[in-house]
Amino acid sequence: MIEGENPFWDEGMDTAALYDVIVNAPPYPLHERKFTPEVHDLVAGLLEKNPGLRLGSFREKDILEHSWFSSLDMDMLRTRKVEAFWIPDPVEF
Repeated sequence: MIEGENPFWDEGMDTAALYDVIVNAPPYPLHERKFTPEVHDLVAGLLEKNPGLRLGSFREKDILEHSWFSSLDMDMLRTRKVEAFWIPDPVEF
């Protein structure tokens, strides 16, 4: 979601190829200049191939305590008291 791309899937890819990419391909590269070191660290941790080393494999808290989320008040977020940064215009059908 940060990059605007799917980290594993490409157009026309079948299920077997998708599985192979998820399991064996190198981590999805983020553009160096667009993102902070905290974002790079978070994405690398979430996309770690080894489940024993992957961020959040054992505790959700490990993800939420990552430095990239440090400016968020998680209690306010959980109780829906945080104002949205952006609200899309309603779509009319």
